[in-house]
Amino acid sequence: MRSTVYTLLAVALVAGIWVRFNAQIAAIAPSLAAPAAEAADRAGEPGGLRGLMALGLLPAAQARAAVAEMGLPSGESAALAAALQRGRLRLARLGLVDDSPTLQGGHVVQVSAGGYTRQVMLTRDPVVVTLPVGPVGSVSFSTPEKDGVGIVGLTVSGPVRLPELQAGQVFTVGVIAQ
Repeated sequence: MRSTVYTLLAVALVAGIWVRFNAQIAAIAPSLAAPAAEAADRAGEPGGLRGLMALGLLPAAQARAAVAEMGLPSGESAALAAALQRGRLRLARLGLVDDSPTLQGGHVVQVSAGGYTRQVMLTRDPVVVTLPVGPVGSVSFSTPEKDGVGIVGLTVSGPVRLPELQAGQVFTVGVIAQ
């Protein structure tokens, strides 16, 4: 009898935790969160966090050169270098490939992370973007292209096809830098 009561209490506790923290769980590991239909409904929210990507960290020895290559104004470059030195941010590289069905010279995509925004021209060849990210952060994608853009991110765990991005739409994906 006691073991049954304890089992029921444990199940109630786990269910309560799942209900209370479902939004946070969905942001980090969508497959562990709400039922598929509910998660799909939330995925359609503009700018909502969808998915998770693992990015490889840039070695600390290469950080200074990478910051210089990012083309930031001197004040922003110094602030980023200070944040890197304090360990608040780290640099990660993300390869991006245009996966649009029609490609006429490439598509423009705006990539934002850690207060840094860069416009890149995607083609069928990988374009590598250096991004400042926290240990767990996010990367946002948008495009001015009226025809939409298909994007594949080249991550630590392999290629990740992102949903097709339309003009005016912002797609945000969680990032774990390791």
